[in-house]
Amino acid sequence: MAVRSILAAILAVGLTGLAPAGALARPGHGGCALEVTPSATRVGAGEAVTLNGLLTCPTPTETAEQTVTIFQHSAGTRGTSAIGTATTGPTGDFHFTSEGLDANTVFSARVGRTRSRRATVKVTPTITLAGPSDQRIEAAGRHARATIVFTGAVSPLDAGARVVLQRESASAPGDWRRIGLASVGADGSYTIAHAFSPTGLVTVRTVVRRHGQLAAASEPLTYEVARRQNPRLTIEAAPNPLAYGSSATIHGTVAGGGQVSVTLLARTHGASWTTVEEAQTDSEGNYEFAAQAPLANTWYEVRSGRLHSVSLFEGVKPLLSVQASSASAQEGETVTFSGTLTPAQPGQVVMLERRLPSGVAWSVVGTFTIGEGSSQFSFEHPLTGGPGPQIYRVKVPRSEALLATASEAIVIEVTPAGEEEATAPEGTEEA
Repeated sequence: MAVRSILAAILAVGLTGLAPAGALARPGHGGCALEVTPSATRVGAGEAVTLNGLLTCPTPTETAEQTVTIFQHSAGTRGTSAIGTATTGPTGDFHFTSEGLDANTVFSARVGRTRSRRATVKVTPTITLAGPSDQRIEAAGRHARATIVFTGAVSPLDAGARVVLQRESASAPGDWRRIGLASVGADGSYTIAHAFSPTGLVTVRTVVRRHGQLAAASEPLTYEVARRQNPRLTIEAAPNPLAYGSSATIHGTVAGGGQVSVTLLARTHGASWTTVEEAQTDSEGNYEFAAQAPLANTWYEVRSGRLHSVSLFEGVKPLLSVQASSASAQEGETVTFSGTLTPAQPGQVVMLERRLPSGVAWSVVGTFTIGEGSSQFSFEHPLTGGPGPQIYRVKVPRSEALLATASEAIVIEVTPAGEEEATAPEGTEEA
């Protein structure tokens, strides 16, 4: 028996000596620890997350080139399932990007007998909102109310979920109150009709709370609800709305009013009507005033004798220029979005938004407040959420003086962290 034990010991030593250089031990309970941190704890439906992990062991050589198994549990399902693997780097770090998520999800990881703690990612559903293409709605009926029908869809599908139609307060932008309700249908769609009184600008949105998930809001829509035109004295403006610094032509018709005088009046928010200009109609009763270039949202009205037109709202949008410091960057790197706003008021809030994968909604990822005597803004934004194209824009919310505006979409191509950018061979030129 003693001889047999000695031979086993010699054989074990011999086999150890034959192990290839760099062979690593499999970590177990011997003091190893495994951490997993998601790149975001809240994402929109369809968005992926990147799990950033770290394996630490008493012996540093145990942490490199280890296979990490990633597990996932989605709300509404049973059990936990393995969804893939990652390999640790020289210092024990690893990264894994999930598929798009449709429900609240719990992630965990395991190496041998070493397990991580659970990491939770909450998912926000996506909701769309559509209404009439014409932003000016004429009120009709005995009580001069305009009924607008709104439609949309919720993703992921959650039949029976409640959709709330909300209207933004005119006196306190950012405050919303409920004005309508609907339920998500079997196909994921909803319809809400609401009758608005003719009170000028109307900004609405819809909000949904999918069962077991966070609430989500649609993109807001803005309409001008106006009284029905006076057929005896009409008023029109083009274009409407206006970009700051540009002009609009105001024209219309006086019924049976050839060669009569017409007067254009205007007012801004909180101000009284003032006379702007006078003109004469042609032989057919048509009139046109010189181009108007309001610097703030303005209401116009035309009068001729005892006749007067309805009030016409001409909205003005500020000018916004935006540029990104780079069109491509690695995940985790910071990209700077900067630009100018005209006109700019101290305290004006500017928002950086990222488009959700659905392409129909945006989420705010940064805010900036314009300073005294400045028209410039800047955002330093770290790229998260996995590799691939990410789409951003800068938005300025509506104020009493100006309409809301948003920049053109800016596409940033995000590459995996640590990936080398391709360079042209020496002596050649890039196309």
